[in-house]
Amino acid sequence: MNDHLLTIPGLTSLRLRFPTLRIGELLGDAGEGYDDILKFVHQELHALRTIRVRHHETDDLPLACLKRGYDPNGNPLCPLGYLLSPNGHDYDHASTKWVCRHKCAHQPNPDILPPDLPTSTPPRDACQFAVPDHPHGFSLTTGLTLPDGSTRLARDAQVGSATWNLRIGRQSYSESRNASQQRRGIKRSPWFGIDNTSKAMLIGDTLSLAANLARLIFEASRVPLTG
Repeated sequence: MNDHLLTIPGLTSLRLRFPTLRIGELLGDAGEGYDDILKFVHQELHALRTIRVRHHETDDLPLACLKRGYDPNGNPLCPLGYLLSPNGHDYDHASTKWVCRHKCAHQPNPDILPPDLPTSTPPRDACQFAVPDHPHGFSLTTGLTLPDGSTRLARDAQVGSATWNLRIGRQSYSESRNASQQRRGIKRSPWFGIDNTSKAMLIGDTLSLAANLARLIFEASRVPLTG
């Protein structure tokens, strides 16, 4: 089933049922990372797009990354191939500011090496933003799209950063059963066939319930008795 086809109708229905509900962020896996959903979350919900990236085979090509202006995870690059750092998210305008902070001054090699940069020319000398008029160096702002107009990898936080990992990690809370199955190595059935897959899922669910029951009994036993 293409779950992403149900996402926008589901969110639309949710807003109709709860018109005062304010959705500040949408968490999802790469199956939700389609342009229509990303645009809907950004333009209609005005929410953060904490959705795992949906990769393409060209994402790992250095020349393609430099040409489009961002790395395989959608994090913007400066013209010389250094990764930019987020400098705050504007919630009113749903945009994120990115700056280089003169990264080339303390990092000899770019994060993605431009193939046509002469090896004898230090990146710092080739940077036109290494001047007093640009105290933060090169900067740009992203919103609905990335610098080349693409939406597929556009996000509102730096993918792979500590902040991103903390926020995306909460996805397990909304998919607690999947997380439990994943920990036991049976999210993808180790056995062949529908019947055997059902048995694996049943065993996983039983183990999860038993573990939860044991935890609840342990927590209850720590509560002091009151007469």
